[in-house]
Amino acid sequence: MEIATFVFIAISGMLGIVWGVFALAHHRDIGIWVACAAVNALVIAVFCHLQNQAWLNDAKSVDSSETSGILIPGNGETPEFRLSPIAKGKIIIPTSAVFLFLGTDVAWTSTFPHAVIRQGDEDMILVEKENSGIFISAKIFDKEGKIICQIVRNRFHLNPDNYFRIERSPNRLVVIDKEVRKTLDVEFINTRAIRFSGTFYLRGGLPITLTQEQQQIGGLMGFNVIGEHPDGASIHFPPASNTTR
Repeated sequence: MEIATFVFIAISGMLGIVWGVFALAHHRDIGIWVACAAVNALVIAVFCHLQNQAWLNDAKSVDSSETSGILIPGNGETPEFRLSPIAKGKIIIPTSAVFLFLGTDVAWTSTFPHAVIRQGDEDMILVEKENSGIFISAKIFDKEGKIICQIVRNRFHLNPDNYFRIERSPNRLVVIDKEVRKTLDVEFINTRAIRFSGTFYLRGGLPITLTQEQQQIGGLMGFNVIGEHPDGASIHFPPASNTTR
């Protein structure tokens, strides 16, 4: 489109010269139509320039998103939660804490990187935080424990046969499989709240279901636990018996 802009400017310029020639020769009628053509060419050049600038701005926006890959916080409200009677008065939540909503459960952390789910010594869902936003890394397995999807800092690192796709907004990353199911959904609600949901497997075929209505891990329901885990993981499982990597 940039070339088209220069072409129409050149045409407008040449028609302007031609109009000048006809004006000097007192060919009024021809001069009027030549001047009209020159003005039209100039108008087209202006719109070509505007279209080119719009495309450049779009490209910069996409390039910036693809380069950084970062999720920025939204303006949503932190979901409400309650401490259990046992926890009240015993848990002090620092003002720097970021709440991690995991289905019906909620944890919090003040330090990053933080493993949302860890299996053995392997981080299955990891969140990294920078001043401007967060990065998500994750490993997703099939029922047999074979890795079928790996995300590294918000990008696919392993996605055989394009089985999964990522849908993104500035503060949300959703991994969808070929059957249009949300395998993993991460929403950066605001600067102090991140919600994780989805249905997937860990190593060994351990099923995980995280929704706003329930948390199921291997068929067991969650317990609405809140706390900052000393090992740096919100949910920690023992290593799977079959550790094919």
